[in-house]
Amino acid sequence: SYYEFVRLRNHMVKAELSHACVSEYERTSETSRGRSRFFHGHRDMLLYTGRAHFFKRFMIRGAHHLIFYGLPEYAHFYPELVNLLE
Repeated sequence: SYYEFVRLRNHMVKAELSHACVSEYERTSETSRGRSRFFHGHRDMLLYTGRAHFFKRFMIRGAHHLIFYGLPEYAHFYPELVNLLE
């Protein structure tokens, strides 16, 4: 859920981990900036919600590893997300 996403994001901020976020509630400018920083290597991790993928279908470039916090809600999301890997 979104609340779990926020909790994970807050934990990453407290731990001072290099990350960017893409969620359905982020402004377009924040999403673009985060995706760009991740792609160019300025951020080590990208938090990407399933709802953001459902509504926006962003192309995420620069990913080498994929970790699921939970299984995708829709089965066809799994191959779509795996195909984003380089």
